[in-house]
Amino acid sequence: MTLIARCVFFIFLATSTHLACARESYIELLGVSLPNQMILENTKEKVILNGYAICSRWGKEIYVGALYTDAIEKRAEMLLLNDSPMAMVFFFVEDDISRSMLMDAFAEAIMINNVENDKNPIDKRLTELQEHLAETLNAGDTLAFQYSPQYGVTMLLNGKISYHWPYAKNFFNTLLRMWVGPYPISRNFKRAILNFPVS
Repeated sequence: MTLIARCVFFIFLATSTHLACARESYIELLGVSLPNQMILENTKEKVILNGYAICSRWGKEIYVGALYTDAIEKRAEMLLLNDSPMAMVFFFVEDDISRSMLMDAFAEAIMINNVENDKNPIDKRLTELQEHLAETLNAGDTLAFQYSPQYGVTMLLNGKISYHWPYAKNFFNTLLRMWVGPYPISRNFKRAILNFPVS
């Protein structure tokens, strides 16, 4: 093999390896690329994909939900107790999801999963959340709630900061219970978010 041929071969090998690693950095599902890790917007803390699942509602697949944590955690109660960086990301796969449709779904899930908690702060924060949501969410849009012990909860729409609640772990837990509380979207949804196999 000539020197030039060797160089071309090694460049090809390096490029192929890089592309393979890049593909392994994402999980493809319903046209969505879920990153295996992400960096929180304000604090630059790294979190990894804990689990992901498809949310179906109104007879349609609405979004892929992905939970990111600082370490894989299969126990819902420990996710709620741990004061560590986390993120909930909604990758929408359906068009024309209105603000009111999404807020109705959130309010219902929050009500049945947070019955023992004080409602007044939740009501105030849900109002703030609603005020800073887009009028309509479509396939390809993302909604994220990032939590950091240093900074609180940050809401992002399509990667841009929309609102911030300082030092609001209780509020993040309120949102997280929609996925891992006693009455989640479905049993399989909760199992998948907690990194258990589903049938």
